[in-house]
Amino acid sequence: MNALGRFLVIGIACTLIASCGSRRSEPVQKTRSSDALLTCGHMAAEQKVNLERAQDLSREETAQEGNNIGIMIFSPIFLDLSPTEKNEIKALNDRNQHLDALMAEKRCP
Repeated sequence: MNALGRFLVIGIACTLIASCGSRRSEPVQKTRSSDALLTCGHMAAEQKVNLERAQDLSREETAQEGNNIGIMIFSPIFLDLSPTEKNEIKALNDRNQHLDALMAEKRCP
């Protein structure tokens, strides 16, 4: 294999590895078919879990930014610039706003 062939193989391998750098975004749904069945306690508990998850995602995002700075020094190919955490945090906040509206409808404390 000549030098150009090796270079192409290494370039393709690096590209494939770099594409694995971020995880797939899995945002929560704003509404669910079972929302009408939720009690005030269930909604409050879900909001608490959503807030804790949003805090975890925020910490994960901050850690990834630090990793990106370190990775940039060695190889910018491996940077994770995906908005995964931001999308999931927004979805959690949207869900909590929807739960707030449901709690108001049901006159929850």
